[in-house]
This record gives sequence, structure tokens and C-alpha cells, in this order.
Amino acid sequence: MVRPGTRGKSSSTLWSFRRELDACSPGTLDVMELCLRTDPRILNAAMEKDLSRKRKGLIFELANMHEEGLGRFQKHFGSLFRQEPDVLLRNARRDLRRVWLHSTPVREKQRVVDAWLKAGVARLENDGILAPLAVGRVILDPRSFPMQLVAGILENWRRFRTCGNPQCPAPYFLAKRETQRYCERGECTAYAQQQYALKWWDKEGWKRRAAKAAKSRKRRSRHGTRKKR
Repeated sequence: MVRPGTRGKSSSTLWSFRRELDACSPGTLDVMELCLRTDPRILNAAMEKDLSRKRKGLIFELANMHEEGLGRFQKHFGSLFRQEPDVLLRNARRDLRRVWLHSTPVREKQRVVDAWLKAGVARLENDGILAPLAVGRVILDPRSFPMQLVAGILENWRRFRTCGNPQCPAPYFLAKRETQRYCERGECTAYAQQQYALKWWDKEGWKRRAAKAAKSRKRRSRHGTRKKR
């Protein structure tokens, strides 16, 4: 944990570490030497920041995964987390989508999260929670799919939205603002603009039509009066 008054210094150190790490070639001795001389707390902070980004990708890809994309999902995320059976990933997708929906009660969402947390902890072959002395606090196993799924939900669930475009190929998205109802794909943005235009016309268009009809009747009436004269 960062102590009060040291956040700026810690952030600066973390930024410096990331800059040095980016300058190293992956998998070389330079990376190992850099890690050995870096404070374990900074290493853990860098790892957590990287994991947070990966977790966001994990939950997005999992929620929008089609059956034919299961192999691709396994191939991509199998290198980040321990390989899991297909049936477990299907169950995870089902439960994640339940949590993603606004119509699902919060109590039910909490039960889903609790169930996956217990599943991650109860595994005999791998510990779901680690307590490294060098870090000074407990951490979720970065290679555990169930634990990282739980962390991804906790970090992002308030931003869970489903795209209002019924034809959206990836309807589960993370909103950037509270009122966002559509994802930012080009076709969905166009659909949203079309829907807003139709809604506006349904609300305001009749007024314009009524005003135009009244103006036309007035013009015809005026012409008819002139003929009589």
C-alpha cells in the first residue's frame, strides 16, 4: 500500500521502471537485471497495472465470445492464464453475461462472483491467493483464470452495458459515461444516430406537419376568398 504523501513519488518510480522495461528486449538478461534491482513493491504495482489491462480484455472477449471463437480465445488467453477446459469457459461466459445485464439483481451478481472466488480458492493444484513477503500483502494468483475473472468483474462491473444495436456483433461493452447506450463501433454509431433522428421526428415531426398543413389551408382559403371577389 502506498503511504499518504508518497503517491507521486511511487507513481514516478513506476513510470521510470516501465520506461526502462520498454527499452529492454523481451526475454533478455537486461530484463532480469532490471527486475532484480527494482523494489518488489514497484514490480508488483507494474504487474497489477498490466494485469488490469489484460483483465479488461479478458472479460470483454469472454462475454462476446461466439462458439466458433472458443479455440481462438483459448489460444490467446492460454498464454496469459493457465489453460482451462472448454466447459469451464462456457460456464464462465454464461455467468459473466448474467452479471453484465442490468436486469440481473445485484444479489444474484454477487452470488456469481462469490461462486467463482470460491472455485479459484478451492483448487488443490493451484493456490488462488498468494501471500508473498516481498510484496507485503495478499494478491490474487496472476495465472489463475477464475481469480482474474473475479478481479476483472470487480474492477469494471459498474461500466457493463449492452449495445442497443440488435445487429451488434459484440454487444457487451464497457461504457465511458453513465448514459451511454451504444458501443463505439462505426455501424452502431450510425444506428444510434438513426434512432435518435427517428425519435426526434416522432416527437417533433407531427408539429411541423401540422404547421405545414395549417399554412397550406390558410393559403387555399385566402385564394378562395379572392376568387369570390
